[in-house]
Amino acid sequence: MRTRLSAPILAFTLISLLGSCASVTTPRFRRTDVLGVVYDEQGLPVPGATIRLAGKNCGLSDSFGRFNCRGVRPGTPVMVVRASGYEPLSREVSVYSRRTLVRIDLVSLAALVDDAIEAARSGHRRRLRALCDRVDAIDNTDPRSVLLRELVASLAEEDR
Repeated sequence: MRTRLSAPILAFTLISLLGSCASVTTPRFRRTDVLGVVYDEQGLPVPGATIRLAGKNCGLSDSFGRFNCRGVRPGTPVMVVRASGYEPLSREVSVYSRRTLVRIDLVSLAALVDDAIEAARSGHRRRLRALCDRVDAIDNTDPRSVLLRELVASLAEEDR
């Protein structure tokens, strides 16, 4: 003997199944921690880096480059990392688990100087212009960034 499911029972079953599938992909938590380490281009930790996530100050990285941002809402907030002697970094971070781990790789101003000298020597005008744009984004309070800006500008002038 066959039994027929009525339309309301069938609709309720389908909605229940679809609802349970959707809950698998959406996080069931309201806030999470974002943990990470800040490294330089040689893979060494960068202590004292200022970390901001979603406009909230998370503090400074410790002597091992580690940081912890607590109470972050799920999503893709923007993380901004600044450290003296390094190019600032801004990027989105995917926060969809109870604990999110992040690796931050900063580029030192010395590496930018090396890139600028190499670009000037080899005649790569586009690369030199791109370096000029990157240098313009660096904070003027660090004397090394002012020196870098002047160096890249003078290399660009020589290239013309």
